[in-house]
Amino acid sequence: MFSDAGIPFIYSTFNGSYRRFPGHVLFKWNGIKNVPMVFVGFSNFKAVATDAMFWHSIKNIMWFMVLTLCTQLPIGLLLAVMLSERFRGYRFLSLRILYLRYFPQPLLVFFGTLF
Repeated sequence: MFSDAGIPFIYSTFNGSYRRFPGHVLFKWNGIKNVPMVFVGFSNFKAVATDAMFWHSIKNIMWFMVLTLCTQLPIGLLLAVMLSERFRGYRFLSLRILYLRYFPQPLLVFFGTLF
């Protein structure tokens, strides 16, 4: 079912998370080297699962995901269909879409140096 190629990815993900946040998952520890770590088990996860702000942020993330999918996907498909068909103004529109992404970068650098 799973290939062996995913094992290094899974190992590096969990190992990196443990090295970045040592003692912050299953232990209560303030990060000071000589202070002992107290094992608290899964109470940290229980605290997050019962926190109203956590669920509010999850709701906001879901709304953002739905709204971006409902707007960006149809716009992208419409542009793809428009560019796949030849119509009057095709060359003008295709050049504007393809090269539009290069124009904001120098402007941002210019305005960034002003402030």
